[in-house]
Amino acid sequence: MRRKIFLSFLVLAAVIITDAAAQTKLSGRVTTTKGEALADVSVVLMPKGSENVIGFTFTDDDGRFAIETAAGTDSLTLKVFGLNVEQVSRDIANRSQTVDFTVGEKVTELREVVVNERKMWGGKDTINYAVSAFASEKDQVIGDVLKKMPGIDVKESGEITYQGKGINKFYIENLDLLQGRYGIATNNIAARDVATVQVLENHQPVRALEDVQFSDRAAINLKLKPEAKGTFSMNARVAGGAYPQPLPEGKGAASGGNQVSPPSGGVGGGSGGRPLLRDVELAGMFFGRTFQNISTLKSNNAGHDLTRELTQFNASSMPSVESYLSLRMPTPPGIGKERWLRNDSHAATVNNLFKLGESAQLNVNVIGYTDRENRDSYAETAYLLPGTGTRVITEQMASVRRTDLVEGEVRYNLNEKMRYVNNYLRVAGQRGRSEGFILTPDRVGQALSQPSVSIGDVFHYIHRAESGKGFETRTNIGYASSPSRLTVERSTNESTSQPVNERASQCQEMTTSTLTVNSTLALLSAFTLGHVKFTPRATVYYQNQQMTSELDWQTSHQPSYIIHQPSNSNLYANNSVFQHFRGMVSADLSYQMRRVKASLALPLSYNWLNYHDRLREGADKGLVRVWLQPTASVQYEPATGWTLNASVGQTYQTGSPSTLYGGYILRNYRTLTRYDSRIACSATKTASLNASYKDIFSMFFVGAGVRYSRSQSEVLYGQSFADENSLMATTTMIEMPTTSQRVSLTGDISKGFDWKKLLLKAGVEYAIGTSQYLQQNMVVDAVSNGLNVTGALSMQITRRLLIDWKGSYGTNQSHTRDGETLTPVRASTNRFSLNLPLFAGFDMTLAHEFYYNSAIVGDDKTFSLTDAALSYKWKRTTWTLTCGNIFNTRSYVTAYHNAINTYYSAYTIRPANLLLKASFKMK
Repeated sequence: MRRKIFLSFLVLAAVIITDAAAQTKLSGRVTTTKGEALADVSVVLMPKGSENVIGFTFTDDDGRFAIETAAGTDSLTLKVFGLNVEQVSRDIANRSQTVDFTVGEKVTELREVVVNERKMWGGKDTINYAVSAFASEKDQVIGDVLKKMPGIDVKESGEITYQGKGINKFYIENLDLLQGRYGIATNNIAARDVATVQVLENHQPVRALEDVQFSDRAAINLKLKPEAKGTFSMNARVAGGAYPQPLPEGKGAASGGNQVSPPSGGVGGGSGGRPLLRDVELAGMFFGRTFQNISTLKSNNAGHDLTRELTQFNASSMPSVESYLSLRMPTPPGIGKERWLRNDSHAATVNNLFKLGESAQLNVNVIGYTDRENRDSYAETAYLLPGTGTRVITEQMASVRRTDLVEGEVRYNLNEKMRYVNNYLRVAGQRGRSEGFILTPDRVGQALSQPSVSIGDVFHYIHRAESGKGFETRTNIGYASSPSRLTVERSTNESTSQPVNERASQCQEMTTSTLTVNSTLALLSAFTLGHVKFTPRATVYYQNQQMTSELDWQTSHQPSYIIHQPSNSNLYANNSVFQHFRGMVSADLSYQMRRVKASLALPLSYNWLNYHDRLREGADKGLVRVWLQPTASVQYEPATGWTLNASVGQTYQTGSPSTLYGGYILRNYRTLTRYDSRIACSATKTASLNASYKDIFSMFFVGAGVRYSRSQSEVLYGQSFADENSLMATTTMIEMPTTSQRVSLTGDISKGFDWKKLLLKAGVEYAIGTSQYLQQNMVVDAVSNGLNVTGALSMQITRRLLIDWKGSYGTNQSHTRDGETLTPVRASTNRFSLNLPLFAGFDMTLAHEFYYNSAIVGDDKTFSLTDAALSYKWKRTTWTLTCGNIFNTRSYVTAYHNAINTYYSAYTIRPANLLLKASFKMK
C-alpha cells in the first residue's frame, strides 16, 4: 500500500513539474485609440505560421484578457478582432509576458446582412448561453429552456447537472437567494425574463478558499434582462377540470383477487363520482441590486409534484432521525410522476435576500407544505428460498398518506477574499400520517404516525492574511426528535370461505432522538513549497442517539409471528443510548495552477462507540477503532476544451443503532426484527477516472468515465421465513466477512446545431457487480450486470412547429454462483411530443409515451399513454385545454428483479382527465 502511494506521488509530481515548466502565461489589455477599454473582443493564440488555434478567450469589461499555453514552439501569434474594430495580430516569443493592443474602429457597409445570433460564448471558466437562441414559444419558465442547452441536464427530481455532475450553486444576478432550493427559480422565473444563463466552471463559492480548495463542479448564474430587474412581477396560472367518467369507489389496480377499499378517499382525493380538478399557481418576484424576493402560493390535485420545487440541493448538513417504522404501501411506477401522483397538495414559500454592502447578504426563507396522496396497486413478490423453494406473496394494497411541513431558515453570509462568515440556522417541523389496507388474502389494516422536529445551526468562519496564511473553523450543532406509532390489525377476509379467526392487533410505539456536534479547525496554507500548500486540520465529532420502543398486542391467542411468550415483556421493548465520538487530525495538501489542480487528504481518526441497553444486563456493546482514510483527486486540462479528473479514496463506516437493539420491533406489518450482534464496521474503496471535452462554438460536449467500488463488511444481514407459507419475515444476521464490488462505464454526448435549433443528447452506462445476500440463513453469491442507453432530441422546424423526443433502453441480468439464473429483463421507453400550428393562432400539442418490458407475463408486454392539448395566446394570456390519458388507461404494469427476488406490480394511475388552464404574467 505504501509503495502504491509513493508511486502515485511520483506520477503526480512529474505531471506538476512538467506542467509548471511548460506553462506560458500571456495577459494584456485591449483599448481604442482614445484609451477606452474594449469588452467582448476575441483574442486568439496560434503557433507562428499556423492557423491552428491553441488558445482562445474574450476580453472582460475592462478590456483585459489572459491566456495560458503549453505549446513547444519558439514563436507565437496573438490576434485580436471583433465587431466594428480592426483586426490586429502580433508575433511574440513563447514566454510569459504582457501584450497590450490598441485597435482602431472599423465600419463595414454591407448591402445585405444576415445576422445569426451567437448562441454560446465564453472565456476562462465562464460559458454563456443566450436564452433566446434556445427557447421556443412553448417554453414558459427558465427550467424549460435549461433542458435544451447542450452540456446541461435537468433530472426528473429537478436537480441540475453540468457535464454529468450536479451544480454546487444557483445564482440570480450573482446572488444566492434560494440556498439550494433552486427549483423555486427554475419553475417560476419566466423564460422571457432571462437574457443569459451562465455556467461558472470549477466554481469555488468561498472566495477565501479559491487557491486552497479546488472544485470540479460548476455553478449556474441567471443574467436577467434590464426590464426584469428592479420591478415587481407576478406569474399566475389558474386551471380547472374534471374526470369525464365517474371514478370507481376505491378500486385497486388488481389483476384478480378481492377488491380493497382505500382508508378514505379515492383518486385525486375524492371518493368516487367526478371530483373536480384544480391547478392554481401564483408567484411574485422582485430582483433589485440590494433586495431579491420570490414568493409562491400553489395548490393542485392534478398530479403536479410541488416537492420538486422544495427539494434542497447542496444544503448544509442538518440533523435527522433514523426511521425504524414504515407502512407497507404501493411502490410508485417508474414513469412520469404526473401520470400516477393522485394528490391534494398546497405549498407556500417566501424567500428574501437582503444585500448588506458589497460582500454580505442576509437570507430569510420560509416554506409550508401540506399534501394528501392516494395509492393503490396489486403487487406480487417472489422470494428465492435456498433449499426450500420460492415464497410468493401477493398483496392488493390501498393507502393514503398525509404530510404537513413547516420550515424556516435564516442565513448571514460575508464572502470576502480575506474573511468569510457564514451562519445558517434552520428549524423544521413535520407531521406524517399514513393508513392503508392490504389483502394477502387476509385483511390487514395499517396506520402510521411519524411527527418530527429538528433544529440545527452551522457556523463557518475563515480569516486570512495577505500572505495567504490563516485559519478556518466550522461548527455544526443539531438536534432532531420523532415519536412514532405503527398500528397493525389482522383478520381473515370475510369474503373467503375460510373460517373467521379472532382479530389480532399490534401497536408498535417508538421515540427516537439525535444530538450531533461537529467542530473543525484548520490552519490554511500553514506551510507552502512552490505551488503546494499544506493545511493541517483537526475535527471533533460527537453523536448521541436515544431510542425507546414498546410492542403491544391484543389477541386471545398467540399468533404465529409472535416468537416468544408475551409474559416476557422485555423481549418486546427497548431503551437504549448510542454514542459515537470521533477525534480526527488530517494533513491536507493542495496544488493549483492553470492546468493542474490536485488535492490529497490524509485524515487519521480515533473512533469510540458505545451502545448502552438499559433493559438488559450485560447487553452493552462497545468499539474502538483507529482509521486512516486517504483521499486524492487530480484535475488536469491537457489542451483547450479537454478536462481529465481522477480520484481515489477509502472510507470506513460503523454500525448504527438500527442494527443493535435487543428487543423485538415490528418494522412493518410483515417484518419483525431483533438483533443480538456486536457493533460492526465496513470499509469502502473507490476509484474513478473521467474525461470530458467541450467546444462551445460548435455547441459540442462529450464525456466518458469509469468508476470502481469495493465494499467489505464484517457481518451479513438478511431475512428468514418460518416456512414456504409464512407471511412474516424476521431479520437474521451472521458474522462473516462479506464483499461486494461494482464497475461502471459511462459516456454522454450532447450537440447543438444552429439549424432549426436542433439539439441531440445521448448517454450510456454499463455496470457489472458482485454481491452477497443472506436468505433463509444461507449465503447466496450473486452476479448482476446491466446496460442502459438514453437519448433525446428537440427541434424547432418553424416558430410554432416543434418536435421533442426522449427515450431509453435497458437490460438487466442476474445469476447466482450455484447456477440459478433469472431471465434477463429488457425494457424501453419512448416519449414523443409534437406541437402543430393551427388556424387563427391556435396550436395543438400531441404527446405519446410507449413502454416495453419483457418480464411482463402474457403476450402484451407494452404500455402506452397519449395526451392532447389545444392552446391559444391572447395578449399576455395563454389559454390551454388539455386532455390527459385520452384512452383512459387505468393501470401501469411492470416487472423487475434482483439476484434473489422478483417483483411484479400493477399500479393504478390517473385516468382520463380534462383541464382548462390560463397562464398570464402581471407586472
